[in-house]
Amino acid sequence: MANQREERIRALLQQALPPVDLRLRRDLWPRMARRLDEPPRRVSLVDWVLVGGLVATAAFLPEILLPFLSLL
Repeated sequence: MANQREERIRALLQQALPPVDLRLRRDLWPRMARRLDEPPRRVSLVDWVLVGGLVATAAFLPEILLPFLSLL
C-alpha cells in the first residue's frame, strides 16, 4: 500500500517536474567579456546624498558612532 502510494507520488512528480538539463544552452564567456569591456557604472546622485548625510551626521553627532566604535 505504501509502496503504491510512493510510486504514484514519484510518477506525479516526474510529470510535474521535467528532467533538468545540466548542460548550458550557450557559452557564457562572450557575454562576460562584453561586460568587462563596458565602462564602469556611475554612482547615482541618491547614493552621494546618502553618503553625504552619513558623513554630516557623523560630524555633527559623533556620539551616534560610539556604540559602533565599541564593537571594534
